[in-house]
Amino acid sequence: RRGGRGLVELFLALVAVQCSGGERANAAVAGLTPAGRIIKVDTPARISAELLRRADAAAAAGAEAPELTAALEVDGKRVDGRSARVPPGESREAAFYASFAAEGPHAVRLCSAPDISPADDVRYLAVDAREEVKVLCVDGDPHPDEDFLSESFYLRFALSLGALALSPIAVRTVSPEEFAGEDLAG
Repeated sequence: RRGGRGLVELFLALVAVQCSGGERANAAVAGLTPAGRIIKVDTPARISAELLRRADAAAAAGAEAPELTAALEVDGKRVDGRSARVPPGESREAAFYASFAAEGPHAVRLCSAPDISPADDVRYLAVDAREEVKVLCVDGDPHPDEDFLSESFYLRFALSLGALALSPIAVRTVSPEEFAGEDLAG
């Protein structure tokens, strides 16, 4: 309607209308994380995914949980696939494994089977694979014959991460005298 000065006043009403029959079954990839912060080249790396199934209003009580399948890709190539039974309204962790052939950044993608909401069926992760992480340890009191008495023993043990062949950390120990001539660039 027009006001006294030529202004137009407009009144709007907003009405919400439910167009669906309620919540429908939908699966999602809720999370994707590497098991460790350092990923070593040519060594299987564990990548954890959280698979989620949203509750379906029509889900039968007591029925067996439907299977949810997902595939892991590295740089566009499928490297692993898993299936997990995920009951409606719950989530499950699934472990995937991938090896990275070259040093540097890699694109990781996890896709679950497509459903009514494809936007949540995919998660992405960037991984930086490394040949090794070099650590130089200066030991002020080395004991070559009884290594467990060396000042650096527990530090070297903590950095070894278990089996030396699988550890991405390469520890080299020097004395204070040797340290003076070390090139720290590497």
